[in-house]
This record gives sequence, structure tokens and C-alpha cells, in this order.
Amino acid sequence: MPTKRTRPRRSSIAKRRKLHGPSFKGVLDSKGNTPTTPPCLILLPGEREGHEQSATGCVLNLKDNAVHDLTNMGCVIGGDCSWVCVGSSHGWLMLFDGDKAEGHMFLLNPSFLKPNLSPPLFFFPRIPGTTIKAILLSDPSVDRDFGAVAIYKYNTRLSHHNHTKIAFCKHGDNRWSALGVAKGLIYCDIMCHNNLVYALRACGSIEVWDVHDPQPKKIVDTKPLAADKMIQTYQDTKDLYSNQLYLVESSGEILIVERYRGYYVDPEGRAVTERDLLPEDDTQPLVYPYRTLFFHVYKLDSDGERWVEVRDLKHKALFVGGNHSMSLSTKNFPGCKSNAIYFTDDNWDQMDEDFLYGGHDFGVFDLKKRTKKPLDGFKYDRMVPPPFWVVPNTR
Repeated sequence: MPTKRTRPRRSSIAKRRKLHGPSFKGVLDSKGNTPTTPPCLILLPGEREGHEQSATGCVLNLKDNAVHDLTNMGCVIGGDCSWVCVGSSHGWLMLFDGDKAEGHMFLLNPSFLKPNLSPPLFFFPRIPGTTIKAILLSDPSVDRDFGAVAIYKYNTRLSHHNHTKIAFCKHGDNRWSALGVAKGLIYCDIMCHNNLVYALRACGSIEVWDVHDPQPKKIVDTKPLAADKMIQTYQDTKDLYSNQLYLVESSGEILIVERYRGYYVDPEGRAVTERDLLPEDDTQPLVYPYRTLFFHVYKLDSDGERWVEVRDLKHKALFVGGNHSMSLSTKNFPGCKSNAIYFTDDNWDQMDEDFLYGGHDFGVFDLKKRTKKPLDGFKYDRMVPPPFWVVPNTR
């Protein structure tokens, strides 16, 4: 019999309601800084297929599609692979020196990995829970007053479900401060824009926090808001797919990116049920890994009352996964495909369910053609920790 798979929690999509509180217009008007270096895909030292342990990292450059080794990364962070990565932001990797529920987080900039040179490292205190994702509010290379925000999981006594919270920590603080006191929430993604923190919940609502006051305060809070198509697609596919939401700022607009991942996907790219893994002759069960099959993108309309589908990103590409979700202009980076979504594997609930795969679910999705293809360079079926998108920053 195949090993029982634990399905990730599906996002609950509530019916569309109206906003309350201030609108997004005031906080999204100004544009953020534009990266000057094309993004790259970082593969960290860790487990490769066949239980092989690699102490060498490598990087895939989208500009020339070339792979380069990062031979001294294992020396900097330790070659025993006892650390985990929980995010990448402003060119920095956000790592833990042990289990995500016990270790302390530190930052490493891959651009500073030079032979015989110790790169700068910044440390944060332990987070009171299991960290799901972390981002930086600014670049530590240019702002010594930087801070971080994290989504972390905790257990409640009233339920066996794992709920999440968000917390903020300024560099130099000795503890993280939880944002809000509500319990029973599930956060999907976080981002920073104009020095404000945006947090997307599974029900489709968005919070905006100003964390620079001595007492962080919530300045925008929306009621659950979902597109009709988002609700219908989820209802039609929930037995075959899990869905995941990302929050992206793009040229002053706020986007929700919805990712659909098949629990079991056959070699022809079709999502199948668990019973399809058992052949008729009752021999060895088939191994069909989870895979991402399609995306939908939505933006908030001008009235802030509903999400409308976006079918054309024009000269933009979106990058989602374990990284700080981002939108980049392909005019500045010829190696990037326009109207596309570049994605990496952040399916933490299923990544270790089978020793044959995990970290493998990455590629590029064409939003117009509704097709996806793998990225050349990394040919492993199992890569744990998975690759992360990073925009190099050498300042």
C-alpha cells in the first residue's frame, strides 16, 4: 500500500464582501525601489536525491541560464546541513541554525560569498513557534535599522489544527513581537511595501501594519474578499488539488496569485486520486509526486470591492515560492519571460513525505498560453532545502 499522504491545509475561500477601514490607494501610491540585477535561483547545500548530502551550493542565472557553484557556502554556514531556509528577501537568505521551532534565525547574502572572506551575518532571536516564512522590511546592506516579519505556526489547546500568527522583530531586539491578538487565523503570505507590512489570510482578507511606531498598529483591515472564479475553481478541484495564495505588489497595484498544485500528478501532467496509485496487478504502488499545474492572478479593483482576474501582466514577471514575493519588469532583464510566473517549491507539508522527491516543484508558467515548463539547470528529483529566488545585491 502506498504511504499515507498528509494533505496540506486548503485555503478556505469566503464569499466576497466589501472592504472596511482605509483603502489601499493611500498606501500603495508610491513605487518601490527597482532591482538592477536579474533574479537567480539559489540551490543551497543539503540533501539530493538518493539521500546524497551536498555541502556545495549552486546558483542558476536566468540571464544566461548557466549554473555556477557556491563552493564555500557550506564552510560559512556549516557542512552538516543542520540549518533550514525560511525565506529570501532584499538579496538575503533567511536561515535557521537548527529546527525551525527551536533555532535562531540569521541572514546571509550569497553575493558576499568570496574565497577566504567571511561574509557579514546578522542574527535574530528565536521565534515562539515553527516559522513558515520570513521577510525583511529593508536591505541590511544600506539600512542598519532594518527589521523582519515572520509567519509562524502554533498549536492551540482548543483545536488540533495548526494556526498561524505574524510577528515583527527589529534588528537588535531580544524578542519578537506578535502583531495582533486574534487566534484561529491562517496567514498565507506577507510582503513589505512603503515600509508597511501586508499580510494575506487564507480567507482572502488582507491586513496592513505600521511596525515603525513603538506600538505596531494595524492601519488597514479588509473583510474576506474573493473573486467568484476563485471560489468556483476551488470548489471544482479541491479533491485533486491544494491551492496556495501569494501577495505581490506590482507597479502600485496589489495582486493575489493563486497556485494550484496536484496532490498526485502522473507523467502526462494529469492530477489523479490516491487510488490511482494502485495498479490492477497490486504490485508496487506508483509514485506520482505533487506538482504545480496552473495559476490564476487577481487584482483589487479601483473601488476596492472585489478581485478581478488578470490575464496579461504585460512586461512583468512574478516570482513566488519561499521568497519575498515580487514583480519585476522584463524590460530590464532580457533573460526573464514576460507575462509569466516563476515559481519554486514551498510545499512544506508534503516535501518530506517520500524520499524520492521533494523540492522538485519549480518552473515557469506562461499566463497567456496557460502552460508551464521546467527550468533547465537543476535536474534533481529531490532537493531539500528547495531552491529559492534571490535578487543579488552587492552593495
